[in-house]
Amino acid sequence: MFDVVVVGHFAIDINRYPWGTIENALGGAPVYSGMTAVSLGMATGIVSKVGRDFVDRFPPLFSKLGLDTEGILVSGERTTTFENIYD
Repeated sequence: MFDVVVVGHFAIDINRYPWGTIENALGGAPVYSGMTAVSLGMATGIVSKVGRDFVDRFPPLFSKLGLDTEGILVSGERTTTFENIYD
């Protein structure tokens, strides 16, 4: 039984700053809202879809952090990637 279930889109972010680039950053609303709920002591489930590349880059990270990952579907090769440019 969950206190909250987060539905949304995981992403792999590339963050470009004037001083350098951070690649393979975990992004998307389920990451931020899910981790917030866990930090508030809520039993939290995630519903999302990711590519196989996500599993390679972020192996069972979420379950270690207290998020239930049973609702994550792995389908296709690639996960949505965003390039964020900050200046």
